[in-house]
Amino acid sequence: MRKFHPPSPYLIALAGIAGAGVTAGAKYFIQSRARRAHRSAISLPPGIAENIRPWVVFNPSKHEDPQAFRNSVTMDARALGVRDIHFLETTIEDPGVSQARKAVRAGATHVIAAGGDGTVRAVAAGLAHTGVRMGILPEGTGNVLARNLGLPLDSPLDALAVALGESTRSVDLAWLRMIDPEERFSLPCEGKLLSAVTLDSRRSTDEAALALDDEFPFVTLAGMGFDGETMSKTDPELKKTIGWAAYVISAVNSLNVPRMGARLKGKGADGSDVSTRFTARCVLFANCGDLPVVTLAPEASLHDGLVDVIAVDTQVGIVGWAHLSLKVFGQSLGLPAVNMPASPAELSFRQLTEGELSLDQAAIVEVDGDAIGRSRKVGVRIDQGALLIAG
Repeated sequence: MRKFHPPSPYLIALAGIAGAGVTAGAKYFIQSRARRAHRSAISLPPGIAENIRPWVVFNPSKHEDPQAFRNSVTMDARALGVRDIHFLETTIEDPGVSQARKAVRAGATHVIAAGGDGTVRAVAAGLAHTGVRMGILPEGTGNVLARNLGLPLDSPLDALAVALGESTRSVDLAWLRMIDPEERFSLPCEGKLLSAVTLDSRRSTDEAALALDDEFPFVTLAGMGFDGETMSKTDPELKKTIGWAAYVISAVNSLNVPRMGARLKGKGADGSDVSTRFTARCVLFANCGDLPVVTLAPEASLHDGLVDVIAVDTQVGIVGWAHLSLKVFGQSLGLPAVNMPASPAELSFRQLTEGELSLDQAAIVEVDGDAIGRSRKVGVRIDQGALLIAG
């Protein structure tokens, strides 16, 4: 009988890379077809253009010439029959919260976030529970929310037409706070910014309760551990040059992140108490499931009032990471991620309305791709139907 020789770690890693290529190609083809079908039906009905008052909140750092961007969007708006459009620029100190609120106070019918996931997150915080329609002009590297909503990514005119159109959907907004963090990074906290601005001269009870001063919103994904390390190490200039691939390079440089002992407590979908312990390299909180290349959380939905908690664990070095890659790529093709005994990689999923995660060591925390600090404990909650988004 011939002796069985297990495949080398390099062959397993190569299989993971090949799976990534096949999955990315298939997913790009499917999503591009869906987006083409989506925008083929886009048009502004007669009479709607003169009755809307859109404001665009944009990140000037995404453009070499911000005025040229204003002119381009203005021309696209006029092509759609909209004559009056206003602009507000974000700043390092305020990435979009007060700008969104200012637009609402000025009577905006639509507030459009033009930028990356960070700008979208901040504008979303400013528009939560206002009833004002939010649009998105994708200008970032990941554009994760736009992808999950099936919005046009390669045509500013089509994206603007969707943002100004009549079709809307109710979307959940998630919030995360670091509890007794060991380190806070320089990113402004949207909860604190939100508490400083109101829709009128008197703060209502609902506005005061919208967010705590130390809460950060996220519309797509937050995480601790490997995910946070990856986002904190990603070079912004490299993102501008090679796009999403910059995250892959950073991920490779973060593979040595330690395993963490974790305890998760919270409220399940049925209101029952949840308490569980596990070991993980990374813990993610997902409001939606699709990333540019893979499907990370197949059951996650922007509309279900739940946050999907994903525990990611690997062992045996590169073998575990390669095995994990195969599982994630399999999910993207509709295959369930099955955890077998003695598996070198595990993916486990739980759904909560709110929860608290405690780790046995401090880890970097990220929200929608931005690292916010280092902490052993975070609290998360979901605000169901907080946003009205065009698309």
